Amino acid sequence: MSTSRRDPLLRAASTARPVAGRLLLALLAGTAAAGSAVALTATAAWLISRAAQQPPILFLMVAIVAVRFFGISRGVFRYLERLAGHDAAFRWLADLRVAVYAKLERLAPTGTAAFRSGDLLARLVSDVDTLQDLWLRVLLPYATAALVGAGAVALVAWLVPAAGLVLLLAILAAALIAPLVALAVARAAERRVSPARGALATAVQDTLTGTAELAAFGCADDALSQVDAADQTVRRAEGRSAAGAGLGAAIAAAAGGTAVWAGIALGVPAVRDSSLSGVALAVVVLTPLAVFELVSALAPAAQQVPRVRAAARRVFDVVDAEVPVLEPIDPLPLPPRPSGVKAHQVSARWTPDGPDVLHGVSIALEPGSHVGLTGPSGVGKSTLAAVLLKFLTPSAGIVRVG
Repeated sequence: MSTSRRDPLLRAASTARPVAGRLLLALLAGTAAAGSAVALTATAAWLISRAAQQPPILFLMVAIVAVRFFGISRGVFRYLERLAGHDAAFRWLADLRVAVYAKLERLAPTGTAAFRSGDLLARLVSDVDTLQDLWLRVLLPYATAALVGAGAVALVAWLVPAAGLVLLLAILAAALIAPLVALAVARAAERRVSPARGALATAVQDTLTGTAELAAFGCADDALSQVDAADQTVRRAEGRSAAGAGLGAAIAAAAGGTAVWAGIALGVPAVRDSSLSGVALAVVVLTPLAVFELVSALAPAAQQVPRVRAAARRVFDVVDAEVPVLEPIDPLPLPPRPSGVKAHQVSARWTPDGPDVLHGVSIALEPGSHVGLTGPSGVGKSTLAAVLLKFLTPSAGIVRVG
């Protein structure tokens, strides 16, 4: 499959191989941090319930040490996860931005005609920055939640199997159903965010660049109105996106509450028939609370996918753009100076599928001579100059130096 036809998210992810080790470290540290948080809640629940029975203090020492360990390790692992994850993401973005800039250098000046300058700036800056969310807000949170959620379900199911099943269904609802509902509400808005930001950047730059001319011709108010309209478009798209995120968060919160009430409803009868101790009931009830502090972030994480995909597509549109000048595999050495330039039956076009602007033009420029090109706008004067400067490859004919 050609790179231009691949899903932009898969293509973006495939470029992160140089930082795969750091991303794996971030995943392990994030899993350890989330696992410590869940273990801290479960251990503290057991310790408080058991301490209420006033046993000898030695019976509580292991739990006391465990609470201290999980409390400290959670912060340490979270710091390590943030450090490794952001370091990997920033290194990846730096390499990607260099690749985009290198392609722009090859496209300039004639190959960038398909992009407006403000939009190009948005692609190079904001769209590339958006791609970091692929790791920091989507893949790493989901992987961490999957690993820690599986452990929490196993713990609760070991104590009360039915409560473990309910917790599993609640996690699936928060991790899958809530994001799908949020995406259904905000999918169109998420797709419009990146293009709308590009349009806003273009409008702002055009207004600032042409301030003197706009003021001189009395068009400043119209230009500001266009900027305001572009800003309103961005705000509407982001507002719809926020509404989807809120709906997903509500579903996730409802799923978490269901898991807690299910733990109470299923755990109390188990205590009555002596299949579960009262101390363990606290673990069954409070563990879902810790799990859903982690799972509740998945709906906003999944909602980033359309925005990240749109940003990746816009970035790779630049990377895949056809270079207007084809360099020879084995270039000839430069002729001695001064050298003349001759164009023979040259035709040229600005886009691969567009019409020829030049048609069989021949011209000879001798050293020290002066040649003037005249003609109405659109006849091809700038195109011929671009061909002679090797800013544009002819579609037919040949240009010789010396």
